[in-house]
Amino acid sequence: MSVEAQTAAYQAKTARSRALHEEAVRVMPGGNSRTTTFFDPYPFYLVRGDGARMWDADGVERLDFNGNYTSLILGHAPAPVIRAVQEAAAAGLSFPGPTEREIRLAEALTRRIPSLETVRFTNS
Repeated sequence: MSVEAQTAAYQAKTARSRALHEEAVRVMPGGNSRTTTFFDPYPFYLVRGDGARMWDADGVERLDFNGNYTSLILGHAPAPVIRAVQEAAAAGLSFPGPTEREIRLAEALTRRIPSLETVRFTNS
């Protein structure tokens, strides 16, 4: 199948993603917040994920071979992670001072990474 035929087939099954991309380019340079998520003629817009699978705005199921550039080692929406996030969110997400959870996370990181002596958490 030629590149042109593949592009036409992609466009035929991703009309909602195309519409979302047209909206996105009006408010974000290039239509995205990360240049790594763009490809021609426009990216498919994702709405949910489960394990190694994800679904786009057009309902197309896709295998995620990327894992959000390896940050999703446990896959999309693993139940234990969802439970932990819900528990943390119920207690409050952001405070104007230190928390015990910061200490526990820093301890876990310094235990697991021998060369890491101390940790500074930042917002980037």
